[in-house]
Amino acid sequence: MTKPTHLSKPMTRHQVAETLGICSKTLSRFFEKEGVKVEPRTLLKPKLVELIIKKYHGEEVVSD
Repeated sequence: MTKPTHLSKPMTRHQVAETLGICSKTLSRFFEKEGVKVEPRTLLKPKLVELIIKKYHGEEVVSD
């Protein structure tokens, strides 16, 4: 797994999956399981990417 270094810019689902070291299909299944709704063909905002990464690793997510 690589460390996220560019969370100041929006990312594609594929880029998020690469950051997590998983396949993009696995990320899609994770979205379904967790109830994360993402519109098709959209970039993921940096704040959402951070939440996804934390949630994937099992860290507690605290809302602002």
